This record gives sequence, structure tokens and C-alpha cells, in this order.
Amino acid sequence: MNRLRANNPARAGAGSGAAPLPRTSDPTVLVDRRGTEETKIRREIAIMKKCDHPNIIKFFAYIDDSMSANVCLIMEYMEGGELQWHSDSEPYLTMGQTRRVMRDVVLGLEYLHLQDIIHRDIKPSNIMWTADRSHVKIGDFGVAHLAAVDDELGDSDGPRHAGTPAFLAPEIAPGFEGPMGEVTPAVDLWALGVTLYCLLFGRMPFEPRSDVAGHVAAEASLYRAIREDPWVPRDMMSSQRIAVHNADWQRGGVLYLLDHLLRKDPAQRFGIDDVKASTDNLQWPVGLSLLHHAASLTLTSRRGPRKSLVAGC
Repeated sequence: MNRLRANNPARAGAGSGAAPLPRTSDPTVLVDRRGTEETKIRREIAIMKKCDHPNIIKFFAYIDDSMSANVCLIMEYMEGGELQWHSDSEPYLTMGQTRRVMRDVVLGLEYLHLQDIIHRDIKPSNIMWTADRSHVKIGDFGVAHLAAVDDELGDSDGPRHAGTPAFLAPEIAPGFEGPMGEVTPAVDLWALGVTLYCLLFGRMPFEPRSDVAGHVAAEASLYRAIREDPWVPRDMMSSQRIAVHNADWQRGGVLYLLDHLLRKDPAQRFGIDDVKASTDNLQWPVGLSLLHHAASLTLTSRRGPRKSLVAGC
């Protein structure tokens, strides 16, 4: 992964023939000029170095070439690619695949939060498949928050609304009349809920009004919808087009889980422990439990056991 050091004055002359601005001191492994693209990369490196979990993309090393304008990050190759969640505004994944994705992301988030790491940008494009599409892993820690690292980098007062607009939690969405909420693990649980909605219904739960013109107005309309509008399910779920029933809204139903992830008030929103407790006996429309290991989901045939939730199911 190459990241351009676009905003670092000390690097401005690199590769251009112009002399770079002098440094007052040599950079350390983690500390460089505040507010630059390079600082963001170094924060990302520092956070990824702390992570060691089967549902987090592994970081191996980085190459800092002083003669070029790039930092190269060497990470685990995720051959299955990023998570595809819709095709022509229709869900792309089966319910079984959605269950598996959610299981792995929940376990990855649980680990991050135990490490005091807030990802801040959970979304389908930051969730990657393994080669056989049996598991997914969380990646892209470019806007992640870890107090110890931010203090070392001198950048603890970064924008609270960093992340992808459509996945921002209401408490940190710009435009709120009043003090902006704190960046807590609850913002990741909101984004998890938005991601689950995308996987189930093939569209976003909150969108800007269709009659607004211009990027700024559309983004403001989106933030207003996130803060104020209720989310509304479609009639069918997943690529299997499973009909929504009243039971799905009851305790143990998938829409019960979704509703508690998409609570506007972070104090009423499910946390990781709530998600795990509610999903131990979660009744998905296809009768699958969210957090059961894939190894326990086998079908026995005359030829012996086979995997029941492969990528093509």
C-alpha cells in the first residue's frame, strides 16, 4: 500500500529537485510533523503493530524510503478481496454469508475494543475475504483512535467526525446543534449496524434527499437523516429474498439486533457484550446462529462431512 506524503512541507522537495525544508530534529519511528499525511500513516502503523487476531489483517513491516515520496506498508494479502454487498441495489450475499461476516467482524471488534482501539471506519470496503471466503478480516486503520498513540504523536484533538459519512454515528455527525458527542466504541457498533443493513437489504439505511443539489448540500442532508430519520427495512432480505416476518423483530430476531445497533442514543445502543449475548441464540431466517463457529455448521452426507457455508452458497 502506497500513501503519498502530500501535505508534509519537510518532504515537499522530494523527487522534484527542490530542496526540502530543514527539520529541527530527526524524526523518530512514530513522531513526525503533526497533521500531515505521514503522521496519519505512522499512527496507522503504530496501531496495527499492536494487533494480533485472526479477524484483523496482519501487519508485517513498513519501508520508509527517504529518497521517495512513499511509505510502503507490507500487510497480509487478502486474496478474496473486499466485501461486495450489493448488485444493482440488491443484496449480494446469502443469509449464511451475512451471518459469517457478522460473526467475524464482531469478534474482531471485540478484540480491538479490548485493546482500547476504536476503528472509526467499519464498512464493507474495509472488510476483506480470505482466499477461500471462509472468513473475513478488518483492515484500514487510517482513522482509528488509540489514546496512547495519539498522545505520542501529539494529535489527540483530531476531527471527531473522521470516517466515511454514510457510516458516521449520529453523535459525531456534523451539524448537530449542541456539543458533539465523544468518540467511543459505540461509534463502531453504529457502523456495524449500518453494515448489517447493507448486507441484508443491498442499500444504505440513510441517504440524502433526492432533491438537493451539490456535494455540500447532499452531505448535510445525509447527516440530518442519520441524526433524525428512522431506518426502514425492505420487504426481502439477502440475495435469497427471504421475506421479513414479525418474528424477526422480536428478541432473538435479526431485525431486533439491527434495531438495537441503530439506536440514535449511544447509551441505548448495543455494545459488543450485548451483541454477543443477544446473538448466542439468534434465530436468523435460515436458522443460523451468529457466533457459532463454521466448523460446527457441517452437513453429513454419504461421502462424509462437508462445509455448509462456502462462498458460493
